[in-house]
Amino acid sequence: MFTGPTASTKGILRPADVARQVDVRRYGADDDVAGYVERYWSVHWDRPARDQYAVRVIPPPSINLTFTHDGGAHLHGVGRQLSAHELSGSGWVFGLKFRPGGFHALAGLAASEITDQTVPLEQVMGPAVPSLADAVLNAESDRHRRALVAAFVRRQRPERDDEMLALVVRIVATMLADRNLTRVDDVTARFGLSSRTAQRLFRRYVGVGPKHVLQRCRLHDGADLLANGTVDDISALAAQLGYVDQAHFTRDFSAVVGSSPAAYLRACRADAARPADATVAAQQPR
Repeated sequence: MFTGPTASTKGILRPADVARQVDVRRYGADDDVAGYVERYWSVHWDRPARDQYAVRVIPPPSINLTFTHDGGAHLHGVGRQLSAHELSGSGWVFGLKFRPGGFHALAGLAASEITDQTVPLEQVMGPAVPSLADAVLNAESDRHRRALVAAFVRRQRPERDDEMLALVVRIVATMLADRNLTRVDDVTARFGLSSRTAQRLFRRYVGVGPKHVLQRCRLHDGADLLANGTVDDISALAAQLGYVDQAHFTRDFSAVVGSSPAAYLRACRADAARPADATVAAQQPR
């Protein structure tokens, strides 16, 4: 069973500023569920009640399951647009990021059925969900929440392994790791698939087509490089990411992020220059 990464951690925009405002934590999956679960994650915040802060994310091509401090449990299909989460007061979100096909294997529902949607978990997984949501809500720590959600995943595991699931996981992992793959034809040739077969597999297991996954990997890389202060020439960055020119990169980046790469770079540099005492003290993982 493949247990390497199939999703990046690069989707949070202006990460230096976010780190000052909220506490983002990530946890690995146990080996016996790692074929379905990429990782667990949580966000904790404690802010003035009227002081709203928006965390903006370029969504990865992954389905997420979330539990919130107010008792909600929801499935979030792959999002193709920028997502913004307004935070105020104090609270937390605990989440599970599925591997490509992990949700399909557990729920038996094509991933494309919930693309760009958020649906109550109970609507998909049945009447046992409210008791799970209550248990997660009342758990003392992320460690306990993780154990509860992992146990739920174990109960949903299919009796037989899905060969197509393993194939899709390998394909997406290769897309993530090999930046020389910039065209769908390159991917299908490497794995001996027709374009039609690849499209069908990705709709069922991932929720979006292989072209979207390739583009999202490049956008994540671009946003990460702009944020970490290593970019001086956006034209060179576009070429590094496999774009034919800067204009195409700027178009794709602006369409999702809402600002040009140059404007985003300036904002990230301003965040980095902000004094350390602007940082909100983060809670330690428990």
